[in-house]
Amino acid sequence: MSNKSKAGGFREGSGRPKGSLGEKTLAVQAKLEQLNCDPIEALANISMDTNNTPELRFQANKELAQYVAPKRKAVELEGTLDGGLNVSVVKFTEDEKK
Repeated sequence: MSNKSKAGGFREGSGRPKGSLGEKTLAVQAKLEQLNCDPIEALANISMDTNNTPELRFQANKELAQYVAPKRKAVELEGTLDGGLNVSVVKFTEDEKK
């Protein structure tokens, strides 16, 4: 007889389906819709308003950039003085990106 409990751990078909939204995310989306607020449009307005400080406009543009361009990842590079070169390319999985 096994000492393992039947509760906990991975069980096929349990939990929220992959890619579906959680309760908190759905609540935030509903609230934004209720307020008629589009966060992307709000950031765009901040980034284009010349009355805002350059720092604030930069931050708004930085946030907007992630919707149109992939984030750059560091690549580890190792070299030796004898002319040899070792390159290590690290590939991140979807789970590690979050």
